[in-house]
Amino acid sequence: MRTHLIRLARCGVVTLGLVSLDLVALDLGAERSRGAEFRIQTSVFMGNEKTPASSNLTLFTNDVVYDYIAEPQEVTVFDPRRGRFVLLDVERQIRTQIPTKDVARNMQELRVHLANTKNNAIAAFFSNPQFESNIDPDTKELVLTSPIFTYRVTPLPVEDSTVLQTYVRFANSYAQLNQVTKPASPPPFPRMAVNEILKGRGVIPAKIVFTASNPAKLAANKSVTLKSVHAVQWKLFADDRKQIEETGRQLVTFREVPPEEYLRLTNGADQPNQQAARPAPAQKR
Repeated sequence: MRTHLIRLARCGVVTLGLVSLDLVALDLGAERSRGAEFRIQTSVFMGNEKTPASSNLTLFTNDVVYDYIAEPQEVTVFDPRRGRFVLLDVERQIRTQIPTKDVARNMQELRVHLANTKNNAIAAFFSNPQFESNIDPDTKELVLTSPIFTYRVTPLPVEDSTVLQTYVRFANSYAQLNQVTKPASPPPFPRMAVNEILKGRGVIPAKIVFTASNPAKLAANKSVTLKSVHAVQWKLFADDRKQIEETGRQLVTFREVPPEEYLRLTNGADQPNQQAARPAPAQKR
């Protein structure tokens, strides 16, 4: 459960308890590089812990996104132009590839399954999440409410539409990938709906406070608090580019394995249903 929550916090999807995501924007006046180049350093804290339970660095460059998890060392490369995710396990020196169309097909099937689940208010909400939007007159926060979840968002305006689209596309795609590789994770549709609302307003979250109204029915029998702190910088550094170059070499030299083998090795006991994590086979034309 702990691992699921940490992964979900990194992509902004949490199912229970109260979650605060603080976005620290740095160098806001810096000129944005071509191709929507920017970086987000994330640290995830459990409860009142002072030491982060997880940290990762996300680099956006030339429509490709590189997400680096510090511990265990794992890299996710999101390449929408090639229609794929590539996952790399640095310690084992293995890699696998999951087509984005397979992820999309899994999500479509999941949404249909939820919609067809009878007499289950939570499944109905997950299949088609709807939020009421209001502005808190005192805090100026955007408040998104539903019978299950409430989000209080401090918005960070993004003037560059390319940056905004790149961020939202990755956030939505990563949330969906997480559900495919971690079937016990909650459906990503509520947070994706929130992302689209924020995109429509031309903002990304500067801070989010997330509340689940009934955590006992969603997952654990107690509330959980997470805090995810993001440091955003609107440029890449020399070390970032070196890290991307190293990932390029790993994409060539690491041994490729099927997705189910990669997930079995990297998830271990945390993967309850290996068949469920397997991407859907390509449909015959």
